[in-house]
Amino acid sequence: MSGDQWFLDASAFIKLLVAEPESEELVRLTDGSPLASSDLLRTEARRAVARQPAYVMRSCDELLAGVHKVRLTPALLDRAGRIPGPGLRSLDAIYVACAEQLGDDLAGFVSYDSRQLAAARELGIRTASPGVL
Repeated sequence: MSGDQWFLDASAFIKLLVAEPESEELVRLTDGSPLASSDLLRTEARRAVARQPAYVMRSCDELLAGVHKVRLTPALLDRAGRIPGPGLRSLDAIYVACAEQLGDDLAGFVSYDSRQLAAARELGIRTASPGVL
């Protein structure tokens, strides 16, 4: 896959909003590239920053507005249920299925969840966890 869109799961997206040890390298990787994620990100990101100061929620909404969101369809949800990986959680499988939908537009899948990354790699998707050794 040689596209230009970096697909972010919620754990990666939050690192763009709230400074964490991996944030700087994640910004370097994705800087200037279009971002994509699942429609689930709308809920997960806002829930994750709900306890942060109000300006973080505003930043979250602004960043979300620029992210291409893969819509959840019955076919996509069926596909997510068939993603290999017995330890893969349902929401994580949905993110992987959404990334798979991008096909040749996908630069790679960014996450900090080892099971999710393993599932994506098993499907032939390039993965990254910037800032993790």
